[in-house]
Amino acid sequence: MSVLAALTAHYARLERRHDVAPFGYSRETIAFGLVLAADGEPVACDDLRLGGRAPGRGQALTVPRSVKRSGIRPPPFFLWDNSRHVLGLGRSAEGGEPAAYAARADAFRAWHERLLAGTEDPGLRTLLRFLRHWTRERFAEPPFSPALLDRTLAFRLAGDTDAAGRPRFLHDRPAARALWEVHAANGNRPDAVCLVSGRTAPIARLHPAIKGVSGARETGASLVSFYQAAFTSHGKRQGDNAPVSEAAAFQYGAALNALLTPGSGCRLRIGDTSTVFWADAAVHGEAAARQVEALVAAVLLPTGPPDRQRDGGDRPDPVRSWDWLDAPSAGRAAALGVEPEVRVCILGLAPNGPRLSVRFWQVLTAGALLERLAAHWDDLRLEPPAWKRPPAPAALLYALARQGRPETIPSQLAGELMRAILTGGRYPRTLLTAVIQRLRAGEPPDGPRAALCKAILQREARLHRRGVADPSTNPRSKGCP
Repeated sequence: MSVLAALTAHYARLERRHDVAPFGYSRETIAFGLVLAADGEPVACDDLRLGGRAPGRGQALTVPRSVKRSGIRPPPFFLWDNSRHVLGLGRSAEGGEPAAYAARADAFRAWHERLLAGTEDPGLRTLLRFLRHWTRERFAEPPFSPALLDRTLAFRLAGDTDAAGRPRFLHDRPAARALWEVHAANGNRPDAVCLVSGRTAPIARLHPAIKGVSGARETGASLVSFYQAAFTSHGKRQGDNAPVSEAAAFQYGAALNALLTPGSGCRLRIGDTSTVFWADAAVHGEAAARQVEALVAAVLLPTGPPDRQRDGGDRPDPVRSWDWLDAPSAGRAAALGVEPEVRVCILGLAPNGPRLSVRFWQVLTAGALLERLAAHWDDLRLEPPAWKRPPAPAALLYALARQGRPETIPSQLAGELMRAILTGGRYPRTLLTAVIQRLRAGEPPDGPRAALCKAILQREARLHRRGVADPSTNPRSKGCP
């Protein structure tokens, strides 16, 4: 299964749990809510930043989707945007008077005039009145303040509440949602067969921005993009080169962004590689999928330098135990309380300028994952143990740090090491080279370094005896199991 197909399938699971926005919407951080009276006059400005303090970023809201935009005339968003589009003002480079962005404010007004033409909804008509009468000179009057500059703004009709009695934004009004859903579904893109779903549908020209990858742009980076003529074929441009429907592109982007969100429980960082994982709940159910995800988090979550002889604290952990490796392979999954046939996907991403690189991609069952982890930890095992408990992959990299400084660890080894663990293939030979370099530089030949050397050589010998060819030296080989 491809990365995009697996993410699109995972979107359906997240949608059932209400953990992602529906098609045509996205989760965005909104800093301020501009409250409008019925005549379009601004009467208040709600500070939605966390704690109401300047360092706060804002409140995550489900709003009409954003798009990647660049150039001197970026397109506006619907019913929300930053101050440069909503008010035509932003912070100046000199720090004095606000800089004017008249063209962006005009585009924002014209966009809403076109989409809201003929609307009878009181809230939407109020927004049109505000936009028609807004002038930049009014920014000096209440309720505006310099804190709004270059911040995201949404709108609210004074006194308007939802069914629960909570203040309601304009984009949440039924008329606004109905209007936007029709617009989002009726794009002007040509139809083609989607490579993900196999259905004929409008094709995405640009794919969604992926946020949350360590080291990548804060505004997001592309997992799929065509940005030069050399990457096009048959006269096709951008997304038409590899047709993915707008719906599938939205779904895989929403699922991946949800996985990369802090606190998702399915995200970790190893070196320069941001790793996300998720289980398939289609066959064995949500509870079984969550149990497998908890298992993956327990075995892969970084635990700190291995020379602390703790690797996970003093809490008992049935997964992190050398005794677990001696258990019969057939009963390991049952002993850990997971269904061995649940499929789990593990994806490693690294920054590559405005784009993302896939460092590794593995789809396997929970039972196969346990077998490969058992083989990995068994290769590392020494007597006496170099670690109190089997180490997480990130902990192994500390053996390569110069003078114990994590920033000196070769970042590219993280993805190569994870690939070897997940596939059961050879460890990267550069890993052995890096350990030897540390020893030659005078670093102590401690247990973790000895365990790494032993693991690399033991796996090389075992695979050689089995006749497993090395794909890095023999392109005709079938690769590692």
